[in-house]
Amino acid sequence: MTKIKLSQKQESIVNLNQGAYLVLASAGSGKTRVLTERIKRLSDSEDGKILAITFTNKAASEIRERLGGSESINKNVFVGTFHSFCQSILELRFKLLGYNKMPHIFEDDSDRLELIKQAIKSVPFFKEIYDDLEPKKKNSYTYNVLQFISTVKRDIISAEELAESSENLEYQYLFETYQGILKSNNAIDFDDIIRLVYELFTNNEALANLYRKAYSFVCIDECQDLNKLQYFLLKVLCGDTIKNIMMVGDPNQSIYGFNGSTPTYMQKDFVKDFQAQEISLDENYRSSKSVIDASNVLMNLEVEAINYVIDGVFEIIPFDSEINEAEFVLNKIIELTNLKFHNDIEGEISYDKISVLARNKFVFKNIEEFLKKEEIPYYYKSGNIGIKFNSKSMKIFDLFYTRRTKLGMILSCLT
Repeated sequence: MTKIKLSQKQESIVNLNQGAYLVLASAGSGKTRVLTERIKRLSDSEDGKILAITFTNKAASEIRERLGGSESINKNVFVGTFHSFCQSILELRFKLLGYNKMPHIFEDDSDRLELIKQAIKSVPFFKEIYDDLEPKKKNSYTYNVLQFISTVKRDIISAEELAESSENLEYQYLFETYQGILKSNNAIDFDDIIRLVYELFTNNEALANLYRKAYSFVCIDECQDLNKLQYFLLKVLCGDTIKNIMMVGDPNQSIYGFNGSTPTYMQKDFVKDFQAQEISLDENYRSSKSVIDASNVLMNLEVEAINYVIDGVFEIIPFDSEINEAEFVLNKIIELTNLKFHNDIEGEISYDKISVLARNKFVFKNIEEFLKKEEIPYYYKSGNIGIKFNSKSMKIFDLFYTRRTKLGMILSCLT
């Protein structure tokens, strides 16, 4: 396995002792790398299991891939989203919530909107008004009800608080009807997954203590996207027992505001509630200083090249023909793979660490031919998915370069 290179600052975070830490990591600073390397180190210790939470299944899969499948990782680490973690609990503890079997989960908004329509049509007064609406207004109305229901659940608004409120009485009634439909069908929705586990931990101290003893460390990636329900779940899970928490995030990259998330939970609440130490990670590995400097000149930008760890190399080389250009690319690939190692590249240089970018797919014609001739493996991915040719002549041109078919055969097919 390739040894992971860490900067001095990254390594200091990986090797932090027990405690609560907020790592404010800017874009390209290697925050996920730091988190995964810390999880690896902690998993090798005898100090307890690790709960690693992120916000998407894709991010969770990436962390699992980076961690590898060692025995200690498989035994001591849970990696997943808030929803997958909570679902794993519900699958074991659903009877504590009054269900005879694990409830069906309505995850997709389209399914939940259909349930809302069912709730509307179950009440004659609402049905009569709803049926008279134009299609666009119907869609808008059901979507607004869905947003109301999600907000009630994500903001942990109790039934008592909802009953005392004089606002949105119509939505409140539909909320209760919607929940009744779910219950009668032994079902829950996507927001219920976390809400129900929060209620379980809040109302069942023995169960909460069971999970507090199970996990000694909690790591949360992209913590700028925490919403109220997720943060309160974290608090009730940790209680006064779990003190070792590391959150990693960047307040400038918060993207789930529509979902009730805000960086406030990491920057203010977490620091205050857990007495967390703030650490800044501002090194930039996303690009090299040379590329940034060149981009500023070529594209008339003003990106300040600070905290860039890699100097990099940037050259502009003119060629007389596309064939000469393709030969240069081929020779550069051979040169790099023969070199084996380079200070700017982690681990041994292999074909899968080399990318060739071009302004359009036709530039690759000669490069592909050279790669095939030298039996160098490659993977081609086009970014021009949106380009469509309408004229017969351009379709011929496109097919010629992409399918390598004889021009005469294409002409016979189109005529």
